[in-house]
This record gives sequence, structure tokens and C-alpha cells, in this order.
Amino acid sequence: MELMRCSHSNMRSSDEEMRRLLLELQGVDYTQKAVDQQLEEAQTTTASLRTELQSASHKHLTDSTCLRLRKELEMLKDENLEHQRGSLRSQIEFLQS
Repeated sequence: MELMRCSHSNMRSSDEEMRRLLLELQGVDYTQKAVDQQLEEAQTTTASLRTELQSASHKHLTDSTCLRLRKELEMLKDENLEHQRGSLRSQIEFLQS
């Protein structure tokens, strides 16, 4: 009889341990699924950002506003150089006289 009680007690302990381990396994599975989903979202975001980076790095070569502003800047530089050249020429003429 005592042997049956010990056996029954051991079985109950084993069953409780198995239930506890199954619950822990479910928790680990849930955590893994959540981490896998976060990883997938991060990979998607990374791919999107890489595409955007590539697009942005070529935008200055193709964007009409960028091209227009570059032309305006070049014209202003040329005008500024012409103005400086004229000023220097005037100063040289003044110094030579």
C-alpha cells in the first residue's frame, strides 16, 4: 500500500512538472514568434531604407528641382566671378594711374 502511495505521489509530481514545462514551452514559443515577427519587420524596414537611400543618392542627378538649383548656383558663381574680375580690373586701373 505504501508503495502505491509513493508511486501515485511520484506520478502526480511528474504530471505537475510536465504541465509546468508545457506552460513554459508555450511561453517560449510565444516569445519566439514575437521575436520572429519583429525580425521580419526589421528586415522589411531595412530593405525599404536601403531602397530609399539608393534613390536619394541619385536624386541630385535626376530631380528637376535639384538640376534647376544647380544651374542657378553655377550662374550666380559665374556672375560673382565676373563682378570680382571687374572690381579687380578697376582697382588695377586705379593703381596704374
